[in-house]
Amino acid sequence: MNFDVLIIGAKACGFTGALLLVAACAHPIATRHQLALDELLQFTSPTMCELSAPHRHLLDGMIAGDANAGFSPGLILAPKGMRRLFGPIEVRRHDSYWTVEASVEGTLFGIPLVAIIHSLPEGGDAGDVTYVFGAPIATVESALRARGFPARAGQEVELGSPDLQVPVMALLVDPKSRGRTLLSCYYR
Repeated sequence: MNFDVLIIGAKACGFTGALLLVAACAHPIATRHQLALDELLQFTSPTMCELSAPHRHLLDGMIAGDANAGFSPGLILAPKGMRRLFGPIEVRRHDSYWTVEASVEGTLFGIPLVAIIHSLPEGGDAGDVTYVFGAPIATVESALRARGFPARAGQEVELGSPDLQVPVMALLVDPKSRGRTLLSCYYR
């Protein structure tokens, strides 16, 4: 876009400030936060918090090793253009579980996604996944509900009929960081 022509034309009409602002807004500068991860991080069933195959592949790839021998950072298994949106994988051992975390610089459901944390209990039981959003809980709840997730702000919601373990979705304010929201899917 040729801003010189716009400025000259705008001055002739007396609209310099407004037109320049509109022209600048019409072609925003791309930032990494503007890149959507929705295609990679799809849910096959939002009502059950079921992950698509590429989504599961990403989470599984973040982990190398096993609970008995110990976990270590794996790889970000994402399309080449999306890999740069993920920070280094950090693995931490806790008393009875491990966490595998990667920072994220993109959006999910139109909301900034800050991190993905995968928690794995020792013994090989089903783990959980938490998505850290850089937005207030009401904003995240609205976006989730518009996409069929049964999430409720500040609550744990049991999903479907339980087998041996009850599937749960929780939408909570991040206690570590003001203005962030946690969406977690796990079994109880």
